[in-house]
Amino acid sequence: ASQVKGYALSVMPDTKEPKLVFLGTENGLWISIDEGKNWEQFKNGFPSVSTMDMAVQQRESALIVGTFGRAIWVLDDLLSLGELDQQPLTALPVNDAVQVKGLFINPPGNIWTGFYTTFEGANKPFQKVEIPFFIKDNKAGDKAMAEVYNAENQLIQTVSTDSVVAGLNYITWKLDEQMARLPGAWVGEDSRDIPVLPGNYKIVIKYGDASSETMVKVIPDPRFEYDEEVDNAVYTLSKRLNMSTEK
Repeated sequence: ASQVKGYALSVMPDTKEPKLVFLGTENGLWISIDEGKNWEQFKNGFPSVSTMDMAVQQRESALIVGTFGRAIWVLDDLLSLGELDQQPLTALPVNDAVQVKGLFINPPGNIWTGFYTTFEGANKPFQKVEIPFFIKDNKAGDKAMAEVYNAENQLIQTVSTDSVVAGLNYITWKLDEQMARLPGAWVGEDSRDIPVLPGNYKIVIKYGDASSETMVKVIPDPRFEYDEEVDNAVYTLSKRLNMSTEK
């Protein structure tokens, strides 16, 4: 293909979506969503480096990429990439989001700090989910919004991003629903409102005059055995306290 730079080193079709094909070249990773008719270079932090081998792990919705001299990369957006099309706005599928409990420590991520060191990749976002959406062009401006609805179709949270590009974008939801705050209350960047219970939540992405829907399934933390009645009671108490704060 004329869009591809460099000679091919590896090729891998997606195991579920036949139109989605990955191509590794001496100049990086290339992706086609139309069975190889057209190609775009995948960047998003991925270097233009010899891409030697690839494997699809469908259970985790991940593409594992082996490079020459720049380590192993994991692309966990296969659900999203399989749904890309040329609509003005497309809200893309999302892997299950874990409502994390307990202490959580990020790995050190040591790399290029000397011989015999190890590298540990960063964990997925902690107590939040990054919802992918595709924009054909960003003529409508830099801001996009997402509305979150529960199983009863009640609007429980609204989030936004002020950084929109033509192509793949993300908007962050902290797996919470809106709560009232007292005047002057300090709200940090990592502050959350009321954590939602496990369940299915509808996400409506809005950009300009366009809108598109996707779903997020929130699952309990698999590291712990938990009592669903306790979680429900804590949630109910949080809602009652929130009503008092509103009054």
